[in-house]
Amino acid sequence: MTYTAGLTPGSTGGSFLLYVLRYFLLICLCLMSLGGNARAAEPQTAALDWQELSVPAPETAGKYAVLQNQLLFVSADNRIFTLTGPEATWQQAELAPAEDWSSLFQQLEQGASLQSTTAGVICSGGTSAEVRLIRASDERLQLSVLPRLPDSLQQTACAVLNDVLYLLGQLENSADSKGWSLDVSADTQQQRKWHEWQLPASQLQQPVLRVQNGSLYLLQKQASEVYLYKKQGDWQPVSSAPRSTFSQPALNLGPSHFLLPADSAEGHDLLYHTITDTWRIAPFTLTPTPDQTRDALQSACNWQGGVLLVYPETLFWGHSQRLSQGFQTADLIVLGLYSVLLIAMSVYFARRNQNCQEYFLAGQRIPWWAAGLSLLGSSLSAITFMAFPAMSFRTNWVYLLGNFMILAVAPLVIWFYLPFYRRLKVTTAYEYLEHRFGLATRLVGSSAFLLFQLGRMGVVVYLPALALSTVSSWDVYTCILVIGCVATLYTTLGGIEAVIWTDVIQVLVLIGGALVSLFVILSKIPGGMETALSSSLSAGKLHAVNYSWDVASTGIGVVIVGNLFKFLIPYSSDQGVIQRYLTTSDERQAARGIWLNAAASIPVWTLFFALGTGLWVFYRASPERLDPLGRTDEIFAWFIVHELPAGVSGLVIAGLFAASMSSLDTSLNSMATAITADFYQSFRPQATDRSALRLARWLTVLLGIFGTLTAIYLARANTQSIWDQFLKIMGLFGGGLAGMFIAGIFTRRTTQTGVLLGFSLSAFVLYQVQSRGSVHFFLYGAVGILTCAISGWLFSLLLPQSWNQSRNQIEGLTIYTLNPPTSGEAESQPSESTD
Repeated sequence: MTYTAGLTPGSTGGSFLLYVLRYFLLICLCLMSLGGNARAAEPQTAALDWQELSVPAPETAGKYAVLQNQLLFVSADNRIFTLTGPEATWQQAELAPAEDWSSLFQQLEQGASLQSTTAGVICSGGTSAEVRLIRASDERLQLSVLPRLPDSLQQTACAVLNDVLYLLGQLENSADSKGWSLDVSADTQQQRKWHEWQLPASQLQQPVLRVQNGSLYLLQKQASEVYLYKKQGDWQPVSSAPRSTFSQPALNLGPSHFLLPADSAEGHDLLYHTITDTWRIAPFTLTPTPDQTRDALQSACNWQGGVLLVYPETLFWGHSQRLSQGFQTADLIVLGLYSVLLIAMSVYFARRNQNCQEYFLAGQRIPWWAAGLSLLGSSLSAITFMAFPAMSFRTNWVYLLGNFMILAVAPLVIWFYLPFYRRLKVTTAYEYLEHRFGLATRLVGSSAFLLFQLGRMGVVVYLPALALSTVSSWDVYTCILVIGCVATLYTTLGGIEAVIWTDVIQVLVLIGGALVSLFVILSKIPGGMETALSSSLSAGKLHAVNYSWDVASTGIGVVIVGNLFKFLIPYSSDQGVIQRYLTTSDERQAARGIWLNAAASIPVWTLFFALGTGLWVFYRASPERLDPLGRTDEIFAWFIVHELPAGVSGLVIAGLFAASMSSLDTSLNSMATAITADFYQSFRPQATDRSALRLARWLTVLLGIFGTLTAIYLARANTQSIWDQFLKIMGLFGGGLAGMFIAGIFTRRTTQTGVLLGFSLSAFVLYQVQSRGSVHFFLYGAVGILTCAISGWLFSLLLPQSWNQSRNQIEGLTIYTLNPPTSGEAESQPSESTD
C-alpha cells in the first residue's frame, strides 16, 4: 500500500492537527479577554524566615567561620565547636593530633581573622605573616600551614577562585594595601609560592573579597567602589553602590546577588546583581526581631544557604523563603485544556495502532514537514528552552555558532546514513549493526542507548519540574506527576504517531510563545529595539566568536569541531531521532524533513539567544523585578509567569510542560521500540506481532512509571549527584556508539571483534580525557567517535583472520556497496563510489 504525504483526511494526523489548533486559537482569544491584563507592578519575590540559634559557649567570646557548610566557633579559651545544621546541637570539635593548634589560637589572640573559602577556613593577619588553613577530614579538624607571606598584613580579606587563594590587606605601620595569590591545588611545596597580586588602588579601606557567579569581586566597606577581577592585573570597575558605607561585609544571596547590610535599622539593605550590574533596595530587612538593633550586630556570614547574624548572646539564621505570584485561573484553564487535548489526540491515533508497524513507524504516513518539526521538537526540551536564554542572559552568544553545525551534519546524514536505514527496512538503527557486524554488536549498541535513556528520563523530568515549581503555585511533585502521567498516557495510547504530532504542536506553541515574549520584552524596554541593541553591543552581550585555537576553551575551532561531532552522535545513532526518519513514506520525504529541521533550527536557536539578551536589557532597566533568590536558569520561566499577560503565560507554560513531556515521550517510545525489536523479537522470532505490540505498550507504561519515580526520588533527595555520575559514565559510550556506525558505513575491513574492542577503548580514552580536563567538553564527542572508528578498524586489521570477509557479506552495507533504492524509495544521495 502506498501512503500519501499530504493532509489527506483519514490518512494522516494533519487534518486533526488543524482541528486542534482551531480550538487553541479560540481558547487563547477567550482567555485573553478573561485574564489578559498585565501582571503586578512589582512581584513579591523573596523573604527571610528567621530562626534563633543558641551560642556554643555563652561564658566566652570567640570568632565564627563556615567550613564546608558547618559553622565553626573558635572560643577564646582555645576550644572549637561545630554546628552541622540549624536543627543540630553544638559539638566540641575533635582536633587532629600532631598539629600546632596553639599557634593558631595565639595568632587569633594577636588580631588575626578567620575567613571562609571553598578551600577551607583561612587564618591570616594580626602581627604574624603566617597563613593557616583549617579543613575537615575524617570527622575531625585538620590544620595546615601555608607558605609564609612576604609581608605581614592587617585587616586581611581573602577568597578562593578556581583553586587560587587571593589574599590582601593593609601593610603593617602603613596605609598602603598589598595583595598576594597562591595556588592551593599545587602538589608540592615548591609549587606553592605567593605571587604578588596587583590591586586596583594602593590604599583600600576595609576591603571585602567575595566570589559570586564564578567571578571575584572586591568591595570597600567605607567607600562605594566595587571592582570585578578579570585576570592578573586587570580590574574592571562596576556600578558604584548608592551609598558610601555599609556595616557588615557583603553577603551572597542566591546565585547572583550580593546583599549589603545598612549601617542602621533606619537604612535600607542593598542588593547588587552581578549579571546586570545593577543595584536595588532589598525587598526585606536583616532585622530578625524588633529587639535586635543593627548596632548590636557583631558579624554576619553565609551559612546553609541562608544568612547568619551574630549577636553577643544569640545567633539568628535567616532562611530564604521563596514567594511567587504563581498561576492565575486563566493559566490553569489553559494548562488543563492543553493536557486534555494531548490525550484526545492520542486516543484518536490509538485506533490505528493495531500492529508494530503502526505503533513504531506510524505506518510510514507522516508528512515530511511533520517529521521535520518533530525532529526540531525533540531537540527543544524544556531544559534547552530555559537554558539557551539563560546562557545569553548570563554571558554572550559564543555558544550560538556551534548550533549552526546542524547545517553541516544534515547533508552527511542524508547522503551517508539515511539510505541504509531506509533501504534495509529496519525498525531500529541497531538492526543495521547486526546486518553489518553481527547480533552481538546490535545488542551492545542498543544496550548503550537504553541505559543512557534510563538514567536520562528522571533528569529531563525533574529539572524542568523544579524550575516550573519555583515560578508557579505547584510544588515539584505535582509538576513531576503531571508531566509523567500525561506523557506516559498519550505515548502508550498513540505510539510514535501521537509523539510526532504532539511534538508539532509543542514546537508551534514554544516558538509562538518565544516570539510573544520577545515582543513583550521589547515593548517594556524604554527605547525599544534601538536601546536593546545599543546596550547589548556596548556591554559585549552580542559577542559571538572567540578567535582562539586553545582546545581547553570555547575558541572558534573547539566550537565548530566539537558541535559538528555533537550533532553527529544523535542524528546518526540515537533511536529516538532515527525513528523519525523511518515514519515518512519514502527516502526523499525523510530527507526533506531533515533539511527542514536543520533550516528551522538556526532561526529558532537565534530567537532563544535573542530572548536571553532581551531579558538582560529588561532586568538591567528594571532590577526591582528580579528574583534575588532565583537561579539563572529560571530567568525565562520567571519572566513568563510574572510579566506575560495571564492566559498567554499559561499557554507558554503549557508549552514548557509539553516540552518536558516531549523529552519523556521520545525516550519512552524509542526505548519500547528498541527493547521489543532488538531483544524480544531477536530472541523470540516466532513471537506474534500482536504479542510484540502488547509488550511494547506495557513497556511504555512501566518505563513511564520508572521515569516519574526517578524524578520524584531526585526531588526528595534534593540531589542529582548519583544520576549525574550515571549519565556521565553512560555518556562515555555515546561517541563510541556513533563511531560503530562510522566504522560500519565507511570501512569494509572492520569486523565485529574489532569494532567492539574499539567501542570499549573509546570509553576508556574518553574517561581519561575527562579526568585530566585537558580539552573542552565540546570535544568529548569527537574523541569518542574517532577513537572507536579508527581503533576498531586497526584492531580488525591486526587480529588474525579478522578482515577476511567476503564482499557478499557486506554487500549493500557500506558506502562502497550501497544498494540502489527500492520501489517507493527516492534517490537521496550522490552516485555510489567504488573502492
